[in-house]
Amino acid sequence: MYAAAILKRARTGLADHAATVLLIDIVAASFVLTVYWWFSPAKAVWYSLFCLVVFGWEIVALVVRARELADRDALTGAGSRAYFARVTQRALRDCARSGRPVALAVLDCDDFKRVNERFGHQVGDEILIEVADILRKQLTPNGTVARLWGDAFGILLPGVPLPSARVLLEGAKARLESRMSERGGPMTFSIGLWAEPNPGPSATADQLLAGADALMFTVKRGGRNGLLCRHSHEALETLEQRPNPEFARQP
Repeated sequence: MYAAAILKRARTGLADHAATVLLIDIVAASFVLTVYWWFSPAKAVWYSLFCLVVFGWEIVALVVRARELADRDALTGAGSRAYFARVTQRALRDCARSGRPVALAVLDCDDFKRVNERFGHQVGDEILIEVADILRKQLTPNGTVARLWGDAFGILLPGVPLPSARVLLEGAKARLESRMSERGGPMTFSIGLWAEPNPGPSATADQLLAGADALMFTVKRGGRNGLLCRHSHEALETLEQRPNPEFARQP
């Protein structure tokens, strides 16, 4: 009966407390195995093989689950920053081979700190969740959406040329602002869009992210609530001045 219960759980996947469940299973199985060895060594051999298969199954599922959690932002369900960097690098590699463009945008919620101060962090969290949901609905399956830090989101659009990427982002921005107005608290968004028309083998995810964040920062400096886009060859000076996202966000 116990063995059947283990097999059923392994088939249906791991629960949220998978590591704890696995530890309990191992302890319980060890006890049963000890009893088998005492009374029936032959059964113990078969039971040992069974446990190896089942526990191996559970460990693999646990590793997969841990990877899924690491790839997702816990609050919004969007991709994590590490996941976004990995997907962007893979997209650059694929597009370099196929000769397709890559567009990457950073979207930042304007004056989000004031929203938290006025309505509380719970409302702020709800807004971030809604922003992520709207971006995913508006931009997938064409792109990947991730929460990069705080109230900033990254948007990757592989194979999408700059003009088309701009249209997609303008539509998403309009939908976001419409929804924020419906909530009774108008909010605007600043977006930097960086495009690589012909990514070379040396192009990196960090370069794209730095370029998009630098453009978004320029929008912020210019009064917020806008979208600024550039091809990589048109904005090399901006990239050189702000070589990474963390530096680009400094006032």
